[in-house]
Amino acid sequence: MSVPGLIPLWLWLVIDGAAAYRLWRLLAHDTFPPVARARDAVLVRYGDRWPGELLTCPWCLGWWVSVLVVAGTALVPGWWLPAAAALTLSTVVGLMAERV
Repeated sequence: MSVPGLIPLWLWLVIDGAAAYRLWRLLAHDTFPPVARARDAVLVRYGDRWPGELLTCPWCLGWWVSVLVVAGTALVPGWWLPAAAALTLSTVVGLMAERV
């Protein structure tokens, strides 16, 4: 089985899995100022209500990020595959840099 006739399923799962992780980390933990400000604003405004919970629960946010990643593969594979590859490489570089 392959994803839109482009790559084997196992490779798609690896690429999209690492891309989903990178997006999850960006939304939940990274300090990139525009994202951190938006995340902090949501947490201040909503706290324990569902929008705040969504950002603080790795299972919750992970689910929705994964849904968006799969939707990207299904709906716009020509655009998403290069984006997912870049996110995957960012994941690899980030994880390697943490070991230095």
